[in-house]
Amino acid sequence: MPTPAELLAQAETNPAQAEALYKQILSDASTSDDSRAEDLREHETALVKLGELYRDQKNAQGLADVITSSRAFMSSTAKAKTAKLIRTLLNFFAAIPDSTALQIATLQDNIAWSKLEKRIFLKHSLETRLVALQLEAGQFRPALSMIEGLLTELKRLDDRMVLTEVHLLESRVYRGVGNFAKAKAALTSARTAANSIYCPPPLQSALDLQSGILHAEDKDYTTAYSYFFEAFESMSAQGEDAALGALKYMLLCKVMLNLPEDVTSLLGIKLASKYAQLREVESMRAIALAHQARNLADFERVLREYKDELSSDPTIRSHLAALYDTLLEQNLLRIVEPYSVVEIAYVAEMVGQGQGRQGVEAKLSQMILDKVLHGVLDQGRGCLILFDEPESDNSYGAAIDTLAQVGKVVESLYAKADVDWWELFLGSRFSWTMGVFSSFETLSEESRQDDRLTGVRNFNREEWNFGWHKRPVLPLRNFSASPLNPSPIANHAWYIFPQNPSSRSAATDDGELTSVEFADLAIVDLAKLGTPEGKAQLLQDVRNALSTVGFFYVINHGYTQEQTRRIFDIAEVLFRVSDEEKQKYVAKMKENGSYQGYKPRQYWVCPFEQNVIQSGLADICDGSFKHIDGGIRDYIEQYNIHTNVTAKEHPEALRPFLSEIEAFARHNHFNILLPLLRLLALSLELPEETFVDKHSFGSDLSDSGVRMMKYHPRPSDDEMKSRNVWLKGHAGMNPSRTAPTWSLAHFIDIGSLTLLWSQPVSGLQILDPQGNWKWVKHIDNALVINAGESLEFMSGQYYKGTIHRVRQPPADQRGLARLGVFYFALFNDDQKLVPLQESPVLQRVGIVRRTQDDRAPSMGLYRKSRIAAYGLSVPKQGKEKGVEEEEIAGVVIRHYN
Repeated sequence: MPTPAELLAQAETNPAQAEALYKQILSDASTSDDSRAEDLREHETALVKLGELYRDQKNAQGLADVITSSRAFMSSTAKAKTAKLIRTLLNFFAAIPDSTALQIATLQDNIAWSKLEKRIFLKHSLETRLVALQLEAGQFRPALSMIEGLLTELKRLDDRMVLTEVHLLESRVYRGVGNFAKAKAALTSARTAANSIYCPPPLQSALDLQSGILHAEDKDYTTAYSYFFEAFESMSAQGEDAALGALKYMLLCKVMLNLPEDVTSLLGIKLASKYAQLREVESMRAIALAHQARNLADFERVLREYKDELSSDPTIRSHLAALYDTLLEQNLLRIVEPYSVVEIAYVAEMVGQGQGRQGVEAKLSQMILDKVLHGVLDQGRGCLILFDEPESDNSYGAAIDTLAQVGKVVESLYAKADVDWWELFLGSRFSWTMGVFSSFETLSEESRQDDRLTGVRNFNREEWNFGWHKRPVLPLRNFSASPLNPSPIANHAWYIFPQNPSSRSAATDDGELTSVEFADLAIVDLAKLGTPEGKAQLLQDVRNALSTVGFFYVINHGYTQEQTRRIFDIAEVLFRVSDEEKQKYVAKMKENGSYQGYKPRQYWVCPFEQNVIQSGLADICDGSFKHIDGGIRDYIEQYNIHTNVTAKEHPEALRPFLSEIEAFARHNHFNILLPLLRLLALSLELPEETFVDKHSFGSDLSDSGVRMMKYHPRPSDDEMKSRNVWLKGHAGMNPSRTAPTWSLAHFIDIGSLTLLWSQPVSGLQILDPQGNWKWVKHIDNALVINAGESLEFMSGQYYKGTIHRVRQPPADQRGLARLGVFYFALFNDDQKLVPLQESPVLQRVGIVRRTQDDRAPSMGLYRKSRIAAYGLSVPKQGKEKGVEEEEIAGVVIRHYN
């Protein structure tokens, strides 16, 4: 009798008899010696080969029978191998058309068998697959029923990976039935589960794709585009077929954002070019062209011509229906605009064949009710009678604004009337933590004078500013939980913004009081990006700002004041963690050259600090290696979070807010950084995506991320030693220039652009071209943008980073902690920092190199070298007074006091 190995060999050489030979091997499985590993492998091979044969023959029933008949053999194998075999055989169904119903029946049969055999993990895997099939078949009710029981078991077993998949399926099912609130809640649960495990790239891509779909349903196409773009990048890298769907969604977002002209440029990028000739992509290109021309007839023609490609996807179908409705509305407005009375039949004729008189009449009625059109329908005469648009009455809004201003005046007078009562408390210092007075300390008369100055001049009834500590007293801001805001901060406003007086005084380096002078910085309004004229104006504004001053403001960036305050509240949580907890998450700055994690206070400490001070070499050593001065220790702590928030563990107090921090990072990157980078590329007359392609998000290719930073007040002795400077200014130096080339400051701005979220406690100063230090003024809910050193490298110093520093706040804010929130953008680590010589602008103005091209470091090498050396290297006295120098990665760095 032939052995299984011989039968397998015969099946390979005789395809006509292969089915019978494989069945013969499987029928002998029960009589074979199961203890022989070789026989088990041969039987397993025969089973898979038979499944492949039925797959190639498109024989779904035969494949189902193989799975059912092989249970006797599978019962004798290990559970893990059984699960792998069943999954392999079930995957063969994907190649057989019209087999969904049979797949569902086969899965239900195998789920019952796995439950009987007590193979729990196999059962969960099969049930997850069954839910996906039921979703595809539109069987939403059975799918939800299956998900409910599955989630209960998975939460008990704490299987986070499968739990993430099931929550994602739950979100897709709820979206299928139109319950978007529950779809968002399920997606939030999926992301929360994914944050606690390593999430495989395919699963992460699916999460991003679903996030984009739900944001698109909310008409937030900008955020949706960012999710689709990230999913497309990941799927393309993995070679997934779903990448095409993500690309179509990206094109859809551009169309829905009224940016159809961007579709062509988007298809020109490297990842999208291989899909550009596919019919699915051609359909979206045709839609964009019809929308750009505002031509309803062309739009209807495209819908007919590409019916299969555009109607098969429910997401695209629903949004194109809304777009068609918008185009119809615009066409109707264009047709009736010249008339005061117009026949409905004439309007229907002008609209085109796609709309009959009845449809046009219904649409006109809707537009009148929505107050898009001002008029009435005279159905007796069959006419539309149009009225002039009524003038808006702004008196109510003006009255409300006036009352609000009066209320502020009354509150201010009431506060001043109560000053004497509050001064009774200014001789003592309180610390308010979580609503409980935890400490009480009597101060000297000198300290009371300082506290009185801070408390009275910057007084606000909603907060107490007592010198060292300031904590909120009621009323408190209340953030309720929601799918997008799942973690209210215990109903406490952790961080209260102080007032920002227009008249101030500050201490000079010698301790004398002088008036505060603010820098005159350009304001870039991102809302102007929506029009070609506005975009051209912004391009000019950004070019002028970064090529001269190096700083500018950004407004209308997409975040409300309340959202910004929420981020500052979350930032405050990080610095309320215990010192023991912080030590667990200290960044490995010297070892890894990365700030990801905590930088605790007094980290930059010179081991021979006292010797340096006593020898009078503090100016050369730069004060205990801290880049501050006077031999003092730093009072700065910070926490950095990578754009991939799951790349490392975080303190337990921060974990409930990771989804919000990820959304914040994503907003900074896609809605603020990338538009600015496109403007920078265009200003150099380079392709729009030149800098965008060099900035990755959520991957280990780049060290970009969010930073929460807190400057704590220092004792008066330390302020005198450091001449009130909290952090010195920095700049790189080009040996070919006699004057310094100003680049980065405020810690180490080694990246391309730094995004600082403005807050009222002053401290940031820039050195203007005349050599004077100017304060950067706070603007509510604005960002302060500055160029980093690597952008200076890449632009041949066309874009300059202005020298800047952080010093003690002005007198009316002295004693306050300064909390900062940043987004630091860095080029990808593999990017070599050499000028973009292909730029026509740089060719005209001339390229200034920081170092020779063959010696230029990569972004990764330069970043690691700078971070590892910062605070631990010894800068030497430079040629200029008050300037110290050090060489890192072949580049001379200058430190300005």
